[in-house]
Amino acid sequence: MNYYERHIGDYLKDTAHLSLLEHGVYTRLMDVYYTRECAIPAPDVARLVGARSKDEKEALQAVLSEFFQLTDGAHAQDRCDREIARFKDKQAKAKRSADARWSKPETQTDGNADASPNAMRTHSEGNAPRARPQTPVTSNQEPPISPQGGKKSSPVGLKAWLEAVKTKGEKAIPDDDPVIAYAEKVGIPQAFLRLAWFEFCHRYGQPDAKRYRDWRAVFRKAVQGNWLKLWFLDAASNEYGLTTVGHQAQRAHDDRRAA
Repeated sequence: MNYYERHIGDYLKDTAHLSLLEHGVYTRLMDVYYTRECAIPAPDVARLVGARSKDEKEALQAVLSEFFQLTDGAHAQDRCDREIARFKDKQAKAKRSADARWSKPETQTDGNADASPNAMRTHSEGNAPRARPQTPVTSNQEPPISPQGGKKSSPVGLKAWLEAVKTKGEKAIPDDDPVIAYAEKVGIPQAFLRLAWFEFCHRYGQPDAKRYRDWRAVFRKAVQGNWLKLWFLDAASNEYGLTTVGHQAQRAHDDRRAA
């Protein structure tokens, strides 16, 4: 866990009598507990919280004896265990929801970008205009995209590019796109990659967004550089997690799909 709720009223009610040093020790104990997601081994507790001086070790023992229980050689606390269990339950539900969402068959409507777990369809299909006979380009229209693409094509907005890709019967991000292999190589979860695509389309699909010739290449760079700041790599567990921005994006896109 990289986040936990701190109920200030509950905390102060039970700890108002502690010294400033003891408050600091208690906070470090909770940080270690939640980060490890388990009781703290008794032989390692002083080292893990950084208690070195005599006063620090005495404060540590005072807090442990009052707020923790020594069970099977580790210092445990019921409140921490309940919060960890609640976090894991929520995490498991979110994973099941994501797995169910990405495992839907590709026979869904074009307006839904969640078509399959192995291919990203055009995200903005539901909002983009349907293909129509080409009309002269005005100052308010996107210029047409060269069917051949390449360096000679003009930079275009993302929505115009997505419409052109759809018209040609292509997937926005094909199954063999290098970004898929890159994500697998570095361990980025598939659900995070899809979230990145949704957020990428949302941000770069705005009328005043930048224009590019090769939007697939731009998305690859966005993933490799974590431009959207949706995830982080935890050094201790070597696992990816969502940042606050990532959680906000996930909720926003869930709300859009539910609307």
